[in-house]
This record gives sequence, C-alpha cells and structure tokens, in this order.
Amino acid sequence: MEGRANKAIPADGQLFLVTTSDVGAGSAASMLLANERNVDEASKRLAHTATTSTSQTNAPAYELFRDLADEARIQLLESVTVAPQAPSIDCTGGELRQEVRLSVRRQHVDSFLSRLEGWWFGRALRQMMDAETLPILSNELESELDDLREQFKLNALPVDQDILDAEVDADAYENAIFVHQAKLTGVGNRRVLAAIRDYFRAFEQRSRWMREDLLLVGELDRYEQHLREEWELEFDRVSDELGEDAAEDVKRRAAQAIYTWVEKSCFPIRKQVKHPSMSRGSLHILADRLHVGWHPDFIARLQHLLEPKEAS
Repeated sequence: MEGRANKAIPADGQLFLVTTSDVGAGSAASMLLANERNVDEASKRLAHTATTSTSQTNAPAYELFRDLADEARIQLLESVTVAPQAPSIDCTGGELRQEVRLSVRRQHVDSFLSRLEGWWFGRALRQMMDAETLPILSNELESELDDLREQFKLNALPVDQDILDAEVDADAYENAIFVHQAKLTGVGNRRVLAAIRDYFRAFEQRSRWMREDLLLVGELDRYEQHLREEWELEFDRVSDELGEDAAEDVKRRAAQAIYTWVEKSCFPIRKQVKHPSMSRGSLHILADRLHVGWHPDFIARLQHLLEPKEAS
C-alpha cells in the first residue's frame, strides 16, 4: 500500500507473496492464490481487518486501504498472488535439479546449476542496488538458460564470465617463462600484458573444466598436441625463410611474425569454444613449458630458466 502510494511500486506491477508457510482455510490470503481466486471476498475480509485491527505497525497501510474506493481495492488485489508452501532454502537445490534435469547431461547438472545460480545472484544484486536496472523478466532468465544449454553441449564448453572479468596481477608473472618468451620477440608492454591475461584465463578455465570433469579423457592432451603441430608448421615455415645465418634483427622480426600468428590464432578445443583467450592462452601455457616458442633461438636463449639453481 505504501509503495503504491509513493510510486515506488508501479500501478501495473504484479505483486507476489511467496512463503514457506501454508495459508489458513477461509482466510483472505487463501482467496488470492494462483487458482480458485475470490478477489471480492478477499477485499471484504481485508477491509474488515483494516477497520478492526489494533496493529500499530500496519496502521499506515490500513489507513491507505480504507481510503481506497471499492473499485480501486479490487484493482489492487487483482494484481496480488499469494504463493504458499514454497520450498525452503534447504530444498531449493533439489527443486532446481529437477527443473534442469533435461537441460544438461546428468553428470554436469551441478556445474550447470552453479553457473545459473551465480548469474542469478549477480543479477538480483544489481536489481536491488541500482534503481535504474531493468526488471528481471522471464525472457531474460530463459535466455540465460538457453545460453548455458549451448555451452554444455558435446561440441562446447562453458567459458565463465567471472574468469574473463577477473583482474590479473601482472607482477606475479614477471619471471614466468612465457613472459620471457614474449619479451624475447621485442613486442610492446601492452602485448605482454595481454599475454598474461590470456594465460591466466586459459589456465583458470582449463583447471575448472578439469575439476568439474567437463573434459573427456585425454582431451586436453590431444588439444595441446594439435596446438604444437600447428605451431610447428608456422615456426618451421618462418625458420626456413630465415636461413642459417640471419642477423638478430631479422630473427626478431621473424619472432614478431610468429607472435602475431599466436595473437590471431583460433584453434578451439571444441568447435563451439570460440573465445580467443582459450586458444592464445593455451599456446602461452605451452610456451611456459618451452614446448613451443616464438624467437627462432628460443630454446638456446631460455633453456637456462628450466635448470635448477645451484644451492649457495
């Protein structure tokens, strides 16, 4: 009543009272359920309560209700639906599992739900904190469900937004081999930072895929073998064009050409995993092991980084 009066609740808004409790037989609430409604009788009973109740807490709302004309009361109550016997919080997980059981393979239900709930909590939080945020409509939820279903198909894998949005501490990777690999080519600092971002994204996402058992047996090994083979073709092509006695500046230009190939690469682990960070980052993961490299002499230049340091 107060929300309608101060325009915080729009006049055409649909109002729902969701409760884990039941409603009393013959009560006004029992006449405002989704089915078998009796709005006229509910209005009469609520008008009686508004007149006879001694509750000081509800007194402002009672006064507003009494001031409404009969037609306005009916219009208000037509927008109200009481939903009793809703599942308690400890039962919600089971209800959700039942709801999505046909949307995803059985072994991936938990992974599917964790992403759906993560999206919902974030979306609901924005709704409560930002008055300018659009209402959460059913088509938005359906769209998110459709998107998640696509990500859990056999030819796809989820690429999680929280990983893509994470801020990366570049200083933590200062001595990483893949960073030395990038710097060895002579590319600018912003491109090195992009390499760190892609490495982080691919490493974290691949780790999550493995933890959640979303990858097939041997799938990651086969993917890395594919990446190495694609790199070999590019690396050998550039090396053949260089010849054996190329000057350092020529080698560096060749390294930058290979590095540009890395930045433009798109070798998805599955057909529908098209986010470029997964491909670029996976190549940087291989570069961190010195399984691939960009400078023609990367092994000779960086092998010492893999050697254990002598104890002083």
